[in-house]
Amino acid sequence: MLAPLRAQNAVLRTLLDRDRGDAPPARLVVVDAKGSRALADGFSSLLSSETLRVYAVPVQDLAMGGAETRAALAKRPQWFLLDAKSDAVLAGGMTLPSPAALAQILERAGFHDRARELRAYLKRDPDSLEARDQLLSVLRQRGEAAALRFLGVQVESLEERLERGDEAALFEDGSTKADLSKAKPLNPVQDLEAWSAFTGELDAAFRGGQWRELDQAWLRGGRPLDEASPTLQGLYLRWMPEVENALREDPSSESLWALWCWMSQATGGHRLGPLLASLQPSPLTPKGDWPPPRAARLWLETAKTPADWAALKAHYEAVWEEGFHPLRERSVEKSSIPWERDWSEALAPLIECCLRSGDAARAESLLRGAMSASAWSGLSARASALAARCGKPALAKRWAAWGAAR
Repeated sequence: MLAPLRAQNAVLRTLLDRDRGDAPPARLVVVDAKGSRALADGFSSLLSSETLRVYAVPVQDLAMGGAETRAALAKRPQWFLLDAKSDAVLAGGMTLPSPAALAQILERAGFHDRARELRAYLKRDPDSLEARDQLLSVLRQRGEAAALRFLGVQVESLEERLERGDEAALFEDGSTKADLSKAKPLNPVQDLEAWSAFTGELDAAFRGGQWRELDQAWLRGGRPLDEASPTLQGLYLRWMPEVENALREDPSSESLWALWCWMSQATGGHRLGPLLASLQPSPLTPKGDWPPPRAARLWLETAKTPADWAALKAHYEAVWEEGFHPLRERSVEKSSIPWERDWSEALAPLIECCLRSGDAARAESLLRGAMSASAWSGLSARASALAARCGKPALAKRWAAWGAAR
């Protein structure tokens, strides 16, 4: 009994480790005649087909006679598949290969359809939660790539933002919305092409009950494109009541709130108030911990009424008064990250609530206290930008001047 189980686990580990964070095993170089893109366009169409786009092959287009060695030596249009490490030629030709032939070439070069392999594994071990989680992540990434292509916009992933040094991404909890104002609307065919595989797999996890045990890793790195997809919105509206029932059993569950807030934001974000009213947190829950951070952030982003701002102000006052806050300590940090996090998670929301509820004096008092206690040079600029966003230009100007005077 143990031997088959060990073998299954070994197969799963291979599937999960393969391509995790690795560069593609090869790249395709296409050399066209000058002024022509016949071969390049042919490969573009071929690689975007349903059979081949799963391999995500990087392509380099060159013109004959160009500076690159292979382009300079080419006597006619041709293509090469080059090993990513050694640049050795793995395959090549003068004409466009058939989809089946190219699929075989790519497989031999080390490209894999991970979704197909994970599905095959799940047929043998349908109870494997790790494999199901990984399959959802793979299908989510493919859906995002297709959706971005159809929408005609660029939305960075969390990993891409961190790679270019955007430290603010570290403090976001999945509630940040993407700017889709310039996106083209998805037509029904495009919507299904982008998202049908992901929605089918997630729907199956809900119907089978496995969703409660999944890690939902796709949420942590996902691009917030869902509000542009009727397919995803329909799925979320169907299953949000199930997540809400789970939250009534476990009101403080971070994973349940992460999933519900993602679904809510994609579908308009209008159900938070009734949900919070239906939940009973433990009497031992500190005031600053209820509602949980994700729910409070979503409430902050969707607040409209004076009652909303008053309740949020009371909540963030408790957050600010409880626990350790680098912005209230007289210390010099080696990095701005602790200050940035404290600003994002505690002080900025509280100052915004004060400004939105007409208590500018309290907002100024909070800012003066933090500027006196901390050595963070970026504080006044952040506060000034927040005041401007809240429609307080005079405050924004004054707070910016405080920073210049330090």
